[in-house]
Amino acid sequence: MTPYAAEAEVVREIIRLDKGGVPVREIVNALNRRAARRRNGEPWTGRQVRAILSRRELYERGKVHYGTVEGQDKRLILMTITDV
Repeated sequence: MTPYAAEAEVVREIIRLDKGGVPVREIVNALNRRAARRRNGEPWTGRQVRAILSRRELYERGKVHYGTVEGQDKRLILMTITDV
Protein backbone atom coordinates (compact mmCIF):
# COMPACT_ATOMS: atom_id res chain seq x y z
CA MET A 1 0.00 0.00 0.00
CA THR A 2 1.37 3.41 -0.98
CA PRO A 3 -0.02 6.35 1.00
CA TYR A 4 -1.14 9.40 -0.92
CA ALA A 5 1.49 12.07 -0.40
CA ALA A 6 -0.94 14.90 0.39
CA GLU A 7 -2.89 12.79 2.88
CA ALA A 8 0.30 11.55 4.52
CA GLU A 9 1.49 15.14 4.96
CA VAL A 10 -1.78 16.12 6.66
CA VAL A 11 -1.42 13.16 9.05
CA ARG A 12 2.17 14.21 9.82
CA GLU A 13 1.04 17.77 10.48
CA ILE A 14 -1.75 16.65 12.81
CA ILE A 15 0.62 14.49 14.84
CA ARG A 16 3.36 17.18 14.93
CA LEU A 17 0.90 19.80 16.19
CA ASP A 18 -0.53 17.41 18.79
CA LYS A 19 2.96 16.55 20.05
CA GLY A 20 3.61 20.29 20.30
CA GLY A 21 0.67 20.62 22.68
CA VAL A 22 -1.73 22.25 20.21
CA PRO A 23 -5.36 21.48 21.16
CA VAL A 24 -7.51 19.51 18.70
CA ARG A 25 -9.78 22.51 18.02
CA GLU A 26 -6.75 24.61 16.99
CA ILE A 27 -5.44 21.79 14.78
CA VAL A 28 -8.83 21.68 13.04
CA ASN A 29 -8.80 25.45 12.57
CA ALA A 30 -5.25 25.39 11.16
CA LEU A 31 -6.13 22.68 8.63
CA ASN A 32 -9.30 24.41 7.52
CA ARG A 33 -7.63 27.85 7.31
CA ARG A 34 -5.17 26.49 4.77
CA ALA A 35 -8.00 24.76 2.89
CA ALA A 36 -6.74 21.23 3.60
CA ARG A 37 -9.69 18.96 2.89
CA ARG A 38 -10.48 15.39 3.79
CA ARG A 39 -10.62 12.75 1.08
CA ASN A 40 -14.34 13.39 0.62
CA GLY A 41 -13.71 17.11 0.08
CA GLU A 42 -15.25 18.14 3.41
CA PRO A 43 -13.51 20.37 5.97
CA TRP A 44 -11.82 18.82 8.99
CA THR A 45 -13.64 18.32 12.28
CA GLY A 46 -12.41 17.43 15.75
CA ARG A 47 -13.80 13.93 15.35
CA GLN A 48 -11.59 13.18 12.32
CA VAL A 49 -8.49 14.68 13.92
CA ARG A 50 -9.04 12.63 17.10
CA ALA A 51 -9.52 9.50 14.94
CA ILE A 52 -6.11 10.05 13.35
CA LEU A 53 -4.52 10.67 16.73
CA SER A 54 -6.07 7.46 18.08
CA ARG A 55 -4.15 5.55 15.37
CA ARG A 56 -0.81 7.16 16.13
CA GLU A 57 0.90 3.78 16.63
CA LEU A 58 -0.06 2.84 13.09
CA TYR A 59 1.44 6.00 11.61
CA GLU A 60 4.58 6.01 13.77
CA ARG A 61 5.34 2.30 14.11
CA GLY A 62 3.18 0.48 11.57
CA LYS A 63 1.41 -1.30 14.44
CA VAL A 64 -2.08 -2.61 13.77
CA HIS A 65 -4.54 -3.83 16.42
CA TYR A 66 -7.72 -5.75 15.78
CA GLY A 67 -9.21 -7.08 18.99
CA THR A 68 -6.51 -9.21 20.60
CA VAL A 69 -4.61 -9.63 17.32
CA GLU A 70 -1.61 -7.38 16.84
CA GLY A 71 0.70 -6.99 13.88
CA GLN A 72 3.22 -4.65 12.35
CA ASP A 73 3.86 -3.56 8.78
CA LYS A 74 6.69 -1.07 8.36
CA ARG A 75 5.31 -0.03 4.96
CA LEU A 76 2.46 1.72 6.80
CA ILE A 77 4.73 4.06 8.76
CA LEU A 78 4.18 7.71 7.84
CA MET A 79 6.30 9.33 10.54
CA THR A 80 9.67 8.86 12.13
CA ILE A 81 11.16 10.42 15.21
CA THR A 82 12.91 12.96 12.96
CA ASP A 83 9.53 14.17 11.60
CA VAL A 84 8.62 15.73 14.94
